[in-house]
Amino acid sequence: MRTVAFHNLGCKVNSYEIEVMQQNFQNNGYEIVPFDTKADIYVVNTCTVTNIADRKSRQILHRARKLNPDAIVVATGCYVQTSPDKAIADEAIDICIGNNRKSAIIEIVEEHIRKLDEQKRAGDCGSAHTEIKTEDIIDIGSTDISVGYEDMVLTDTAERVRAYIKIQDGCNQFCSYCAIPLARGRVRSRKSESIIDEIKGLSEKGFKEFVLTGIHISSYGMDFIDKNSEDYLGNKDIRVLAMKKEYLLNLIKEVADIEGVKRIRLGSLEPRIITDRFASELADIDKICPHFHRAFIICQIIRQGLIITFFVICCPLILCKFHYFFVNIIDGILIESREIRPVCINNIFTPASQIRLSFIVKLCNVS
Repeated sequence: MRTVAFHNLGCKVNSYEIEVMQQNFQNNGYEIVPFDTKADIYVVNTCTVTNIADRKSRQILHRARKLNPDAIVVATGCYVQTSPDKAIADEAIDICIGNNRKSAIIEIVEEHIRKLDEQKRAGDCGSAHTEIKTEDIIDIGSTDISVGYEDMVLTDTAERVRAYIKIQDGCNQFCSYCAIPLARGRVRSRKSESIIDEIKGLSEKGFKEFVLTGIHISSYGMDFIDKNSEDYLGNKDIRVLAMKKEYLLNLIKEVADIEGVKRIRLGSLEPRIITDRFASELADIDKICPHFHRAFIICQIIRQGLIITFFVICCPLILCKFHYFFVNIIDGILIESREIRPVCINNIFTPASQIRLSFIVKLCNVS
């Protein structure tokens, strides 16, 4: 029986995807072992949100090669997607798999193994990991091709009570400091039927709490809108139209109706989706946890005016209905290459009774 070791870097979406990949290997007869042990196959789910993430991804991949020089090292995820030439040229990597192809990892790996076996039968005793390279990377950011949502279904998870549920992928924002649209492609929403079936299956196994996550969940459903409809043709901002059509809100209500679901949490929300109706409707759902998360980057706040939208409009709406919320302030330095290098992360827990003007003043005075 071949052994496989996994290592994950990055966001909750990456965590969800690596759990599905691990599940698929187990279902196909592979044995899962800890990453720091000798394995036949190493799978590293990479991240690229910062230059530090790129470096960590490469370090982990090279560590895998050192752990077993004869192993098959698989690099997948955002670093591979945004830097395919570097990943393919890296001698520590045998297989490069981009985003939206992770569900096919078993087939890709086994095809690579078949090529290695053919090489051995041909009498070539060269180093397998340098002689054969496998790559499966599609251009998910291209507007010239139709790339749908890659449906991955989680049937179990390492946690006992809470499960993360991926509901969408991609982002259409294209902020100047962010590589996510290039790494994850355009917005692709998962069909509600698939989401509901997955949650029902997990709830039957005893899971009580579900976190709806994605790359930009406030855009959920915008790709469901008929491109030939009057609504689509008559609106300049389709994301706002999707918010008005309440695709996300309706999905949350469907999840809340599932027997066995006790708690529902949401990933980061864009301020514009938090309207009075949205906050009121959520407050009426008993299973919604009174917890909201929003991550800000200083340059994003200054350039887009999100500080006014969030603190002046959204906060009062949230606090009228719920007890508290959570904000990530990522303080960064804009360098010449137009990257943001985070230098510190402040987690601000703000109960309704403790919102202070100093937060706003501090942000507004950032140079």
